[in-house]
Amino acid sequence: AGFVVVWPGTGTRPTASNLNFDARGQTAPNQVIVPIAPDGTVSLYASSGAHLLADVTGYVTDGTASSALTGLCVPLPPARVFDTRASESAPGPKGLLPASGSISPEIAGVAAIPASAGGVVLNIAGTQSSAGGFITAYPKGITRPNTSTVNLAGAGDTRPNGAILDLGADGDLTFYTLSPVHILADAFGYLLP
Repeated sequence: AGFVVVWPGTGTRPTASNLNFDARGQTAPNQVIVPIAPDGTVSLYASSGAHLLADVTGYVTDGTASSALTGLCVPLPPARVFDTRASESAPGPKGLLPASGSISPEIAGVAAIPASAGGVVLNIAGTQSSAGGFITAYPKGITRPNTSTVNLAGAGDTRPNGAILDLGADGDLTFYTLSPVHILADAFGYLLP
């Protein structure tokens, strides 16, 4: 069990954690937005032995960037955009996803996300999993990336994670799961195209 801290360059390590894990051998993701140091680096610290992976999904510009609105993030009040559980009234496909299954629910045009959105800010959760595994979320129409968005520890586990994703064909995303699980997502914002 332990935690991971990420911070700019080689400065003083902050006391706040960016990721927590509660068991030996656990795989746990988290979305982190961290400034980079002037030399282009970030530092990572693990309180106990751990392998660390980092996938870059975007960057934030500084005051020297052009004033174009492309990519601007527009916050939204949290709203459910889909939920595969039949007992829930949220839109989208229903039913437990099978092992190695995928769905591509409509995202743009749902829950105050305009049809013209270029991307979306989501909290994605896997619940009622039948085994450990992972969920990968990515723009519809591209090859599935070799990264996970949510990692599930075992049967019955419920795990969320934040994600900022480009939208794919027709404003949709694809969600792939290694193990049978229900998936739901809440939108917190969208990106201008």
